[in-house]
Amino acid sequence: MFCRILLLTLVLFSNQLAKAADSIRTEKIIQKDWGAIIHYPISNQKQLPVLITLGGAEGGLSFVEEEANLMAKEGFIVMRFGYFKYSKETLKQPLDEIRIEKVFDAIDFIKKSPYADSTKIALLGISKGAELALLVASKNKAVKAVVAHLPSHLVWYGLGKWKGLNNSSWTYQGAPLPFVPYAKPKSGWFTKRIAEFYEAGLEKHADKVPSATIKVENISGPILLTSGGKDDVWPSSFMANEIEMRLKSMNFAFEVKHLHYPDAGHGIFGVLPNPNDKKAMDNLAAGGGTPEANYKARQETWKETFMFLNLALDAND
Repeated sequence: MFCRILLLTLVLFSNQLAKAADSIRTEKIIQKDWGAIIHYPISNQKQLPVLITLGGAEGGLSFVEEEANLMAKEGFIVMRFGYFKYSKETLKQPLDEIRIEKVFDAIDFIKKSPYADSTKIALLGISKGAELALLVASKNKAVKAVVAHLPSHLVWYGLGKWKGLNNSSWTYQGAPLPFVPYAKPKSGWFTKRIAEFYEAGLEKHADKVPSATIKVENISGPILLTSGGKDDVWPSSFMANEIEMRLKSMNFAFEVKHLHYPDAGHGIFGVLPNPNDKKAMDNLAAGGGTPEANYKARQETWKETFMFLNLALDAND
């Protein structure tokens, strides 16, 4: 019975992908140090809310075309944003001292579109992109909702330059933002669980945490957080809880929702793979947890994400 249900889910999802692609037009944008592909629902008769997606440490556009088409099919203009390793100037740029104003520029760009409702702009980030989404939203009042899948509550050291461990991931107004460095895990430098570098950094550099913490209480709208209890990439469960507790202590004026999946890892959001494809299912667990737990989490987080955004932005009015 379970296999039949999974097969039916796959067929329905495949049909969704085909229909989504047929009803979306795309526009490619390349600026000096960023790039994007914008997905517009063709049949829209009114200005639509905007969803800017921020991928993780892999760089480029990160979210694939079929994901963006499905997001647009939910009733959003979707801007797949490449903040490094995408534009001509950043193809070889590591995730190291990247100016967060790139996202501000993207917001200003899409606000000028005659198809966009400039009062309804949301950010959706995953992993390192969730760190960036929360950071940008804390400094830009144009962002009215944030979805932070597997987020960080603070700014971390940049990726790509392991020697020295002395650069921030981000800059703001020309200056590097305070950050927390990684540290040597108790199990040694060659641990297979990357999250241990972050956990060791939090323990060894506790004095740096206050200045590196993102002021999420300054965000001008509701926040959706997700986390995996067996995340091997970084401690998303701990960090999402830190965000949630900070907002509660600050009497945050907007809704905060945290979806936690105890048996899932770092693969809890995205397009569902073929459940009969063992390799694809196993890949869901590459960042921790079981394939089944990550698959079930993906089913729920997609639905919850757009229920949240529709409510947060009044997208259905």
